[in-house]
Amino acid sequence: MAITWIGFLLSLFLLFIISRKSLWAGLVVAAFTLGVFTLPFQHIWQETYATLTDPSILLLSFGVGLIPMIGGTMELSGLMNDLINNLRIGKRLFSAFSPALLGMLPIPGGALLSAPLLKKVAKGTSGVKQSGINVWFRH
Repeated sequence: MAITWIGFLLSLFLLFIISRKSLWAGLVVAAFTLGVFTLPFQHIWQETYATLTDPSILLLSFGVGLIPMIGGTMELSGLMNDLINNLRIGKRLFSAFSPALLGMLPIPGGALLSAPLLKKVAKGTSGVKQSGINVWFRH
């Protein structure tokens, strides 16, 4: 039991340290570390293979990976500005509605798409307040 806790704490430590530079690398290293401490060696490779070849995991990863691309394309093409400028509702209502609607996307999709929208709508608001609004209405 103690070895499991050591593995858990070590994986958390590695996650916090490595994710400062790269979130995906931190998650991979932490998951592998936790697996080393809690699974038999043969199961680590079986679970890794099963995860990397599972169609539902691959489709979810593809979908979540597309979300920042869609947001970036909307930003570069000006569609984000058009969306905000052609609102038929007030900016305060949109500030609450857009994070709530986009919060239904898989994590981190909602945050990656709603944050740029909110940043454009709530220009006069501080970054801390924008983050608070985004988190509050997405959850």
